[in-house]
Amino acid sequence: MNYRKLIKIATILTFVGFNISCSTKYGLVNRKDGSYNLNIINSTKDTEPIVIGVIYEYTTKEILPGAFVKADKSPRIMNDKAGKYVFNISPGKHSFEGFCVGYKSTYTKPILIKKGHTVKIDFYLKQYNTKLVESPIRK
Repeated sequence: MNYRKLIKIATILTFVGFNISCSTKYGLVNRKDGSYNLNIINSTKDTEPIVIGVIYEYTTKEILPGAFVKADKSPRIMNDKAGKYVFNISPGKHSFEGFCVGYKSTYTKPILIKKGHTVKIDFYLKQYNTKLVESPIRK
């Protein structure tokens, strides 16, 4: 093997190793009332952290438009028609809640968020077993 090939292989391995170390994948965390998938991407830049993700129905894995995410006690953030949400957050330890009408809320464990982090949380919400009651008021 010549010297140039060795340098190319070493460069590729270094690049791959660096990219793998820049992301922490926690995977799917199952909770009683649903689950969430957590992935924290580290940046070398000193930027404010952001939280992104999608809210899905637990069983069908279909997107739930009109669902919400809440960080700690902050106002809720509504997802868009594609089920996606994105918002800035201050560094620190935060818990998140994914919820939607007719579905059980799913909570994360506290997550330590630092500057430069992009925190991806996909929520999977379970439907309530009880059916919504139709209003007795008629037109």
